[in-house]
Amino acid sequence: MKKRITALLLALALVLSVAAASAATYYRVNTSHLKVHQFDDEKSQVVASREKDFAMTVVKKVGNWWYVKFTNGNEGYVQKKYVTSNSSYSAWVDADGTNLRKGPGYDYANVGTLAKGAKVTVLTSGSTYCYVKSSIGYGYVHKGYLSRKKVKASGNASTPAFVPASNYTAYISNGTRSVNLRSAASTNAPIVQEYPTGTQVTVINHGETWDEVQIGSSYGYMMTNFLTTTAPAPVPVTPSVTPETYTPYTAYVTSDNKKGVNVRNGAGTGYTYQFTVPYGASVTVVEHGKDWDKITWGSRGGYMMNKFLTLNKPEDVVNPPDPPTPVVVTYPYDAVTTCTEGEKVNFRSKPWKTATAVFRLDPGTTVKVVGVAKINGKTYGGWVKVEYNGATGYMMEAFLQK
Repeated sequence: MKKRITALLLALALVLSVAAASAATYYRVNTSHLKVHQFDDEKSQVVASREKDFAMTVVKKVGNWWYVKFTNGNEGYVQKKYVTSNSSYSAWVDADGTNLRKGPGYDYANVGTLAKGAKVTVLTSGSTYCYVKSSIGYGYVHKGYLSRKKVKASGNASTPAFVPASNYTAYISNGTRSVNLRSAASTNAPIVQEYPTGTQVTVINHGETWDEVQIGSSYGYMMTNFLTTTAPAPVPVTPSVTPETYTPYTAYVTSDNKKGVNVRNGAGTGYTYQFTVPYGASVTVVEHGKDWDKITWGSRGGYMMNKFLTLNKPEDVVNPPDPPTPVVVTYPYDAVTTCTEGEKVNFRSKPWKTATAVFRLDPGTTVKVVGVAKINGKTYGGWVKVEYNGATGYMMEAFLQK
């Protein structure tokens, strides 16, 4: 009998510990726009920005900096003074058809609609939106539609938004703004292309925050907030610059620090880095834009910010550097880190900037490059798979020299 009681007590303790672990404490953003940093340092890269009332859980606390995970999947460090917690409580929906959304704003997609009298658990109570647990899932409800007093049910049912699991047609919906197709399910992943409202996509796999999609011959990921199964009317976009036709011309790369300038596969810093053109090199401008020019250098091409281009060869350049001869890369090969003196290069667990830094390597450290970065058959542009000190990880190719 004593053994049976002991076993029952142990089983009960296990159940209670699992229940306690699953009861997460939620916090909310208490400022208009909260910057999310890569590290616990205000000077580190900003990886996201979250609006007021966005909910999160705390992964770890480092002094005045907390590493948090938001309900849309974003992760990073935030200053604790900009987040607030409160005790959860029960509330009732006071109107039929109340939207349960994926974010604290009317522009976020619906998780579903809640019926009058539906009971919810308020996990964070914000200034305008509450993050709640309901019978059809988690989401955000406008505070004006919730009552702490029990509301008589209308007799209607709460209804989840119908979204099949995979292989269905959807449409981009983001008003006059385009939506990024990224190489991975992260706002820090390289941008493959941008698409306007009304573009038809095929959803290959549907997720809570990101969908894996195909648009024409391009594959990648889009945030579910910007996809709908109802075709919206395309919104005409007025170009910021009047299109013009340019005859290709020669320009020279210039920079105040006399270092090389990055070339990307699109007109924006969010696009994948491709290669660097050294100071003083001559390039061919094939398309001129407001801030970015499409250029070619030897057999390679891409986009460069035109503030780094001049029509006159820099006076301190006698012989402009020639473009490199195209080579066939054979793996594996040894490479050394080429970061700025005094800085370190991250050796990460996954090929994106917010992944865990397994090592921070000094300039001149030798690593073995074993191939391009691939996960589940998908290539991550700008990243390579490397081995160092018995560990396998990923590094940005821009910081390595063969």
